[in-house]
Amino acid sequence: MSVSDIVEILVGLVSLYLLWQQNQIFKKQNEIFAAQAGGRGRPSNIPKMSVSRRYWPLLLMGALVLVNATITGLDIYSRHHVVVESGPTAGSPKSSVPAEEEPTKFLLTIGPPDVFIPTPKGSQNSRTGVLVRATIWNTGKPSFAPEWSLTVIPRNGMTPVREDSIPINPMGLRVGGTNAAFEISQDEDISIKTKLAKVAETPVEGSVRFFFHLPQSVVENSRIKLTVKDSRGSEFNAEYSPN
Repeated sequence: MSVSDIVEILVGLVSLYLLWQQNQIFKKQNEIFAAQAGGRGRPSNIPKMSVSRRYWPLLLMGALVLVNATITGLDIYSRHHVVVESGPTAGSPKSSVPAEEEPTKFLLTIGPPDVFIPTPKGSQNSRTGVLVRATIWNTGKPSFAPEWSLTVIPRNGMTPVREDSIPINPMGLRVGGTNAAFEISQDEDISIKTKLAKVAETPVEGSVRFFFHLPQSVVENSRIKLTVKDSRGSEFNAEYSPN
């Protein structure tokens, strides 16, 4: 039930009461007129009434009708009036749906990977490690980059293999890879950096580590694709292909 409906009901009830009051006033007036017509003069028990006292119910009903019409008009106006925004979207109705948030736009660059063997050759659990140096920045809405993965795409038609990153431990990592031996600390892990702080326009550099159950020779001669996800799950990629 709308406000105008409630007001109409109240006005109707009050109007009935005022009509009854007005009828009582008219009754008293008729008694006065009857007494005057009979030559008996004004009865002593009927006081003389002023104009305002005589017609106050009608005046009050008129005021109620104006109030009811005003409230009804405002209610109709609010239902059907279209608010138009100024600026670039002038002329289009204002929507209560919030504008879509600005999307993340990660940009990535990667260089040649360092491929290494973390366990002795011939071991049952031997794996091939891959350390990728990357740079990431963002031309859209700042966002965390909590998930990193790498896909190895072999040249010989083998099925591509995708693995998630494994953070570098606090003790660091010593890599004896294709780009000469070196050590890397946990502070250089880009997957940790971008999980703790949002990526914005300022480039963030670092390395990210992966392990694959593939021969080292296959990994070294395969194309790789580095993938990163933003906080909303959108993916961004960068590829590197050996000569």
